[in-house]
Amino acid sequence: MSKSNIRVFILSAVHNDLTYTKKFLKSINNQTYSSMEIIIVDDGSSDGTKEFINDKYPIVKLLIDDGNLWWTGSLVKGINNILQTAKHNDYILTINSDCEVKRDFVTNLVNSASGHPLSIIGSTIIDIKTKKIADAGVTIDWKTGKFSQKLPAGDTRYISSEFLSTKGVIFPIQVFKKIGNFNHKQLPHYLSDYEFSCRARKAGYRLLVDTKSIVYNYINRTGMGNKIPPVISLKEFIDLLFSRKSRQNIIDHFHFIKTCCPRKFKLKNYLIILIKTFYLLTNIGLVGKLTIPIKKLFTNKSF
Repeated sequence: MSKSNIRVFILSAVHNDLTYTKKFLKSINNQTYSSMEIIIVDDGSSDGTKEFINDKYPIVKLLIDDGNLWWTGSLVKGINNILQTAKHNDYILTINSDCEVKRDFVTNLVNSASGHPLSIIGSTIIDIKTKKIADAGVTIDWKTGKFSQKLPAGDTRYISSEFLSTKGVIFPIQVFKKIGNFNHKQLPHYLSDYEFSCRARKAGYRLLVDTKSIVYNYINRTGMGNKIPPVISLKEFIDLLFSRKSRQNIIDHFHFIKTCCPRKFKLKNYLIILIKTFYLLTNIGLVGKLTIPIKKLFTNKSF
């Protein structure tokens, strides 16, 4: 079948992100690939997103919800909608609304996916401000619980990866029919992409990053927990551990370890989470101030 007959469903989600959504839609609507449909899940925006999309981009299919879906729930809603009409050879391309891409982005990913059956293809993520590579796949050393970014080497076109995000990732429709949707009940925001990657690999799918498919992303715009200051308040401590917006959310990490970590390393990784929690405790208030000199001795240690 000709690639021009393969439909690509572009799926994204928004929540009061109108400034970035405008840039995102402009770049997606300008693609050279013609056989595509754009689906946006608007999870309770109150900034005029719905009105803007309906007015400026009437071809976009807008799915509305009440603000409680978070990222994973939004993907699940969109994918369930897509599966109602998608054919077996179609693709779903997930991408965040704070991303921008060049005109041949979708074409490149379709060509890559068509040349690699039973594969999920991710993009190389570039920080739009620093122009540095922020993500090209992830590996996890379960012996230490450490997440490591993979970086392109030389002229290598494709990088094999253990885990992929959902920023500019193209999925064959069949993978959702085989292993199901994203796990929005246990992982409503962070780590659902890695958990899905884990299931996909177990089902026989290869995970690859196309170094020529570039996504420009406002990396530090959302979420918390990327960088933890040496002194935090009690509220900040609680938010880091339990907020849905926190990358350090311990409930998410416990669920992720439970579903993806090899059995022989599970207990060790649960203990690592507890040790990290204790470490955060030493950042609170006066204790945080008093322990700064000690922690400076370990500046080369990764938290």
